[in-house]
Amino acid sequence: MHGMNGRRLDVLSLDRNVWLAFMAWLGLMLGNSITRAQDASVSSNATSILSNIDDTQDGTESEQLTWKAEDPAQDRIWEFKDVNGWRFVDSDGERVMSQFQKNSDYQPPHRSPLHIALLRERKYESFEMDVWVKSTHAEYGHRDVCLFFGYEAPDRFYYVHLASEMDDRANQIFLVNRADREKISTRTTNGTKWDSSWHQIRVIRHSGTGEIAVYFDDMTKPIMQAVDRSIGLGQIGVGSFDDTADFQRLEIRPLPLSSNPVESKNVDRH
Repeated sequence: MHGMNGRRLDVLSLDRNVWLAFMAWLGLMLGNSITRAQDASVSSNATSILSNIDDTQDGTESEQLTWKAEDPAQDRIWEFKDVNGWRFVDSDGERVMSQFQKNSDYQPPHRSPLHIALLRERKYESFEMDVWVKSTHAEYGHRDVCLFFGYEAPDRFYYVHLASEMDDRANQIFLVNRADREKISTRTTNGTKWDSSWHQIRVIRHSGTGEIAVYFDDMTKPIMQAVDRSIGLGQIGVGSFDDTADFQRLEIRPLPLSSNPVESKNVDRH
């Protein structure tokens, strides 16, 4: 009888060990499932934040984009050449992306702007872009804001330089092509009248013909024009040559890769 009790205790002990091993395995499986679910949720949120960013490594053009500084979830779509010169702040009751440092640690390989914020992982070729911007620098002849497009590398891109006064180095459309910036404007004005107000700037580019047109507040008449086909697909960005500015909103609408210009239309930022 005593032997039978011993065998029964051995069986119970074995059953208990099997049960404990099963529970440990079950806990491990549940933990892995939760981790996978959390990872999937993070990935889904990131995709949502980036507005379904395309993989542009194959040379394809990205989709339409609307960025608003008021939405902190969109902050991460930007990459900065000098991150210390940019911040997201409240200004007069509105959240803005502020390029607030005049000096910069960024040293471009050729004479070109120092303050550049680029849309991360997005590239465009033919497009219509609207930017709402306010210059925050004191007035002087080269007080400026810059818009970038066709950005392939630090030594290959286009930019629009909107300055208070015009000369061969200011208030022009420029090409940086493995050399110091080169003026390519065929038309411009005597200067861009900056003040303390918000302004809408539009850039239209048709890669098929090389046409570039720039508008300032009045969307019926361009203030600058150029024709150049040196660069195709590239990133888009904002900034200044060596001044300061606040940016509130940006919209990009891809255009067909055709030779037919698209009429500029007014867009209300509100």
